Amino acid sequence: MKGNPINIIKYLIIISIGTLIEYYDGLVVGSIATLVWTKIMFPPGNPVAALAFSLGAFGSVLFARPVGGLLFGNLGDRLGRKAMLIWTLVITGIGMAGLALMPTYAVIGILAPILILIFRLTEGIGLGGEFGGADALLLEYVAKSNKRGFYTSFLQASTPAGVLIAALGLLLIIKLMGLGGFVAVGWRILLGIGAILVVIGAIARYTVSESPLFREILLDRKITKHPLIQVVKSQWKTLIPLTLSLISLEVAFLLVYFPTGLSYMTSEGIPTVSAYIAIIIGAITGVISSIVGGYLSDVIGRKVVIIAGSLFSLAATYIYFLISPKMPILANVVLLLAIGIGYGASAAFVGEHFPTKTRYSGISFAYQFSFFITGIYDAILLPTIIVMSHGIIKASFDILLLVFSSVIISVISVVLLKETKDIDITTLDEVKQ
Repeated sequence: MKGNPINIIKYLIIISIGTLIEYYDGLVVGSIATLVWTKIMFPPGNPVAALAFSLGAFGSVLFARPVGGLLFGNLGDRLGRKAMLIWTLVITGIGMAGLALMPTYAVIGILAPILILIFRLTEGIGLGGEFGGADALLLEYVAKSNKRGFYTSFLQASTPAGVLIAALGLLLIIKLMGLGGFVAVGWRILLGIGAILVVIGAIARYTVSESPLFREILLDRKITKHPLIQVVKSQWKTLIPLTLSLISLEVAFLLVYFPTGLSYMTSEGIPTVSAYIAIIIGAITGVISSIVGGYLSDVIGRKVVIIAGSLFSLAATYIYFLISPKMPILANVVLLLAIGIGYGASAAFVGEHFPTKTRYSGISFAYQFSFFITGIYDAILLPTIIVMSHGIIKASFDILLLVFSSVIISVISVVLLKETKDIDITTLDEVKQ
């Protein structure tokens, strides 16, 4: 990767801002789901059911993501990455603004949880097109570098960075307004801030240049009319294991770290502020470990780093439930250290499997359908386990089993895939697909 270091840093930040906003929204809405919606958006009288349904509504975004991924991936491979990445933020912002302005159950009755679902699905469509475009654009910008894993790891590091900013905001709001003030109005402020960040991000993305590799195939008239159909038809043997390879780290992150982890810690008697401090320190660890994971993948290979991260995340989940009631900070540090290592290597690994003309579609398919599978864990299996266990504390062993099942699936899938560290991705379009 050549160029002015300041320009490189600017490019990395602008491209990664969508993922940062995505996970800012994730922790904010996840916290709202466990601390606010259960109190004001559902019928009173059954707190366990309210928590289960609230977590289900939070997780429903994962089912809309494949729709956005397929839509924007297909358009992005035909019209360009840059324009689609602006639209993904606009649609995400509509969903966030809608949630921020939501009336409560006391005002509109059963329409409240229905609107929550609609706005979360709207967010899901926007978020679904986000990562595929960002990963494709960033990977193609550093295509000739031998540090692709390192550079694209900043995209993955923006995941815990978004959580970090959200947790700091949540902690500040709760400190200033108290938990009662947060439930009354504070949560709306944080969602409003997120919507403003979306506008800033969309404007910033307007200033970046289009992918150089995409411009080349555009000038050479090599644009594919139906990139989604082509990538599914020609690379389905790659798409299936690539999709499954991602789920273990996503399951560990979304089932254990948040929003479940917050609910688990507070249910164990840890004060809400202390729980957020643990999440913040865990997020800082995740930022660092994601970059380390990307760097290691350039040195020893993507596959070994991702497999190690998946296995480590299973052990870290066990440690989390074992020690978080007494040592919440250490539990979150260990968990995010494990997840970040494998996560940091995955952005380059996924994108390097596809040629430029179908890369946005291929990444989106693999990434978003992995989130769809994670959504089964998060929005269906997790709430069911919580209800059947009569609370989240008694459900911890079953949650560990869910993580175990996802790790087995992912590790086997990574083993079946080829190593991509030394592939020249600038020549992939010359290979018959």
